[in-house]
Amino acid sequence: MYLRMHQTYQPAPASDGSGVYSFALGTDPMSFDWGVDNDSQSNITGLITMTNIGTGSSLSYDPFFTGNDNELMDSSTQNSFRLNWGGIGFDPGVDDTYRVDLTINGLGSDTSRTLSVFAKLGDGAMGAVPEPATWALMILGFGFIGGIQRKTRQKVKLTYA
Repeated sequence: MYLRMHQTYQPAPASDGSGVYSFALGTDPMSFDWGVDNDSQSNITGLITMTNIGTGSSLSYDPFFTGNDNELMDSSTQNSFRLNWGGIGFDPGVDDTYRVDLTINGLGSDTSRTLSVFAKLGDGAMGAVPEPATWALMILGFGFIGGIQRKTRQKVKLTYA
């Protein structure tokens, strides 16, 4: 099983190591890719659920419904899907965390397997913290300017009355 989330027509970003992906979404649509390898040839069912963690609103759909899946062989199924966040209260002006779950039932000896992807979405989801190289350039620049001002000699003009 796999589940991957990305901005539509853009490569998937790297996670920050915690499993949370951040997107400066604005009004760009999101997509996710999923796939299942059913080696046991058993009858499987599935559900993809999108949840707004902040509000608790969720929306689900059946990934195996006709037209939602691309069966590659008897044992593999995959597809990409473009998410519509409107049903779970998406507001591009508010940063919020969302979860997408892919749950498959009847896969081999397991009764249920779930994969989850978390994403922080919104206009400001990509924080305004500068890159380390930018910080270094700013510090060096301020130091350079301070050094120049310190070394500049003041000329004192003496006048006698």
